[in-house]
Amino acid sequence: MFFCQTVAGGKVVRDIIIFAMPELPEVEIVKEELRKKVEGKIIADLRYDTAKLLKPSPPSFINGVKGKRIKEVGRRAKLIIFKLAPGGFFICHLKLSGRLLFRESPDIEDKYVRVVFLFKDGTELRFASSRKFGYLHYLNDRDELAKILGRYGPEPLGDLSLSSFYQILQSSGKKIKALLMDQTVIAGIGNIYANDSLWMAKIHPERRANSLSRAEGRNLFNALEQVLKEAFRYEGASDQWYRHTDGSLGHYQEHFKVYGKKGERCLRCGSKIQYKKINGRGTFWCPKCQRA
Repeated sequence: MFFCQTVAGGKVVRDIIIFAMPELPEVEIVKEELRKKVEGKIIADLRYDTAKLLKPSPPSFINGVKGKRIKEVGRRAKLIIFKLAPGGFFICHLKLSGRLLFRESPDIEDKYVRVVFLFKDGTELRFASSRKFGYLHYLNDRDELAKILGRYGPEPLGDLSLSSFYQILQSSGKKIKALLMDQTVIAGIGNIYANDSLWMAKIHPERRANSLSRAEGRNLFNALEQVLKEAFRYEGASDQWYRHTDGSLGHYQEHFKVYGKKGERCLRCGSKIQYKKINGRGTFWCPKCQRA
């Protein structure tokens, strides 16, 4: 949960509550850290206090992972994928407030821990979530995994090309911001990076996707890549719940372009940033740079 602050009569007023979940950069960073920390470790046991976070059920999940070795950690969209040996997978979706924390010692305390993987060597992987929206899901085989992953579209910085991106735009009459955040169309983009990319490309978030010219489509494609690369450079956005696996913060929140800046001055032209909800999500734009 993020409070967007406005100023009235010299007094700071918290008047907008914005929710954002980890997006492609944050989930990729967590995945890469886990590759180094948990691959090869054997899951000796598991503790939990919130049954709904373990799918398809706590007994099925525990029976599926206990005693197995984490062979490989991967990612698709906002899902972290754990490949197990001798077989099976489990996936993790952090949702709004999830964190995966690796601890060398059980003596270190963390808030909101719901599930703990106890490794044979005494280390732990903890799934923490204040709002309990995330989940861990055990899958028996690659076919089950492929069925889930097949729901997601191509990814920026991955298999999304400029030509396919423009085809996506031209085939949809959706508002452009809503389209960017549709995970079945383009995977990995959430509210933060959709807002900042549209600002960088000078495109109003309520423009219809198929109204964008080829030049505008190219500008938006480049803006998406630039913003995401910047997010990686600053190790993700920790304005809300996202943390590294050691509990430390990312820093992209110190470099937001327009996200969370209602009433502040546009970094480019000095106009006041506007705010409204579009498709239920908090949206920020510059009325001068991003004309409707």
